[in-house]
Amino acid sequence: MLSNSIGRRFGFTSCQGATNSFGSNRSSRLLSRSSKGREDDTDDWRKFRAKLVFSEEEQSMNDLPGPQMSEPNLARFLSEDSEFAESEPLWAHAVPGPEQGGLLIATSMVDAGTSHSLPEHLWQTVIFLLECSPNGSVGLVLNRPTILSLQKTMLRDEMGESRLRASFAENRLYCGGEHKQEIISILHRYDTCGGQLICPGVYLGGHAGAVSAVESMGHDPFTFKFFSGCEMWMKGELEKEIEDGLWHCAAASSSLILKNCLNLPVPLYVETLKLMGGKYAAEAARVYEE
Repeated sequence: MLSNSIGRRFGFTSCQGATNSFGSNRSSRLLSRSSKGREDDTDDWRKFRAKLVFSEEEQSMNDLPGPQMSEPNLARFLSEDSEFAESEPLWAHAVPGPEQGGLLIATSMVDAGTSHSLPEHLWQTVIFLLECSPNGSVGLVLNRPTILSLQKTMLRDEMGESRLRASFAENRLYCGGEHKQEIISILHRYDTCGGQLICPGVYLGGHAGAVSAVESMGHDPFTFKFFSGCEMWMKGELEKEIEDGLWHCAAASSSLILKNCLNLPVPLYVETLKLMGGKYAAEAARVYEE
């Protein structure tokens, strides 16, 4: 049921011919200060929760590292999209379980050759959950860019084959997961495109609105992210994987979810763990030396 309804539920666009194979001081201010973006903290309960979490962790961190900003990644973010970087500070923190609009971060238990391990293609993945319910979950892998740009895909939409590809010709296509790879989805931050609000500041879909935003409103096409496929879990599967210690669950800022992941100086996987602080930052230090 989940597999059959995913495209209809989220308004995805088809890609013809796709296969089914899984192909500083400033940083401290940005990390800790309140957002000045489109939605204030009363509109985004996640920001309010994040402040509470960071306040509690600050008092109980002991010898563990606190939240850490990746300076090279921040410099890249500021150079590429300074307005968004300034208005939506980067943050991430652990949550007790999976939630819509939250993240799954793969643990080190990948391809260990046991039934309690993730397949190799999910190594160091960061997954954004589009849906999380007792009946199943759907997510997009945020940190698997492909070598394909949209102009090299056989993309079709309700406006005809060419407009979406023309407006976003140079946008890189991300591999969102090994399931439903004939489906192309868009993530962005614009409430004027007609997409579905997944969590405050993050919208899914709205293909016609995305084209209009670029053609008529002058929005930067690279503020939209395109994904082929998704990751899917049937009833009880994700909960079992979390129980087996295969995933960390987290909440994160819209800026962390939507920012460019191409050729980052520090992998998004490591950046996210460092932002979470504590044992997660310590885990990042074990797997990566900046």
